Amino acid sequence: MEDENKDKAENGEKDSRSNQAGGRESETENASTSDIKESTSSTSSKNTPAAFPKEKLLSFTTLFKNAFREYLQGILVYLGIYLLGIAGMIVIGILLFVLAYGIVYASGSGLVITQMIIPLVLVLLIICVSVWMKTALYTAVIGRTERMGILAAYRESSRKAPGFLLIMILAFLVIFAGFVLFVVPGIFLEICFLFIAYTYLAEGERGLNVFVKSREYVRGYWWAIFGRILAFAIVFCAVLGIWDLIFFFLGGKEAARVANTIFVVVGSPFILTYTFHLFQDIKRLKGSVSVEGKKTQKRVYVGLGVLAVLFLIGLVFLINALAAHEQQHRKIYDTNGKELPISASANQQMPPTPPAAPGIPEGAPKTT
Repeated sequence: MEDENKDKAENGEKDSRSNQAGGRESETENASTSDIKESTSSTSSKNTPAAFPKEKLLSFTTLFKNAFREYLQGILVYLGIYLLGIAGMIVIGILLFVLAYGIVYASGSGLVITQMIIPLVLVLLIICVSVWMKTALYTAVIGRTERMGILAAYRESSRKAPGFLLIMILAFLVIFAGFVLFVVPGIFLEICFLFIAYTYLAEGERGLNVFVKSREYVRGYWWAIFGRILAFAIVFCAVLGIWDLIFFFLGGKEAARVANTIFVVVGSPFILTYTFHLFQDIKRLKGSVSVEGKKTQKRVYVGLGVLAVLFLIGLVFLINALAAHEQQHRKIYDTNGKELPISASANQQMPPTPPAAPGIPEGAPKTT
């Protein structure tokens, strides 16, 4: 019995020792597990997006160099698009002139057609060709990596030119309304709508989604984009000013005017190339942006467009009213040298005709 009691006591001591060891091991495991959780949570907190700084756009100098390099590669295509568009306008003008001359020669009059209808048709056709040319120029800049040619750019842009015109008209109205509302909103909207041509032509957006998507690309980078556009404008205007001064001293005012026109025509594709590189860089940072659920934003743009139309209509009526008022109160001089308004002079009665002499019929010629 004593041996059995000893064996039980020894077994109890062994069990207590094993339990103590197991407790220590479990404590060690819990401690290690908690350490792993803490390290994991600290690592995950470091990897959250808030811990990383927002990625920046490429610098102005990098964008400028890349855009200028690509502009030089495609300059012949850009100039060809301009020359073909200008040639089309000249041909249209010649054809309409021949048509007007033929109408006058055949009918002997044709005054209404030659003085009203044909000039109106000429203006409309020139606007259409200009819009088509501008759309082709944007298309060539976007398709520069595919080595798009002159005719391919015109062919690709032929279906998109009418929509491009409507988008540009709406953008003008919305930005104009922003400038009417104390200038600052106009500057803000102009930067927000910087990429509307590319969201329409390159990404195939339609309607107000063009404006919403451009705004979403700019969101969070407005000041960065504004700074790069401002820097480009300063450099471009400085070079243009130096160019004009050189030709002004060489050939006078007329030479400077011609040189200015040439510089603007040649330099316009470079402006588009630079803004397209800026657009590509913002896409690199933001990826694809969504235009869903932006009904309020669209209503704001429509409201600003309506406000601009109403303002322009009111401005036209105001100008006409002021012109009529000034015409009515324009000063004239009477026979005594006295200054009178037109309204007073119109009501002023003519001096009575002296009666005819006796024996001379009224209206008979006087004899001396």
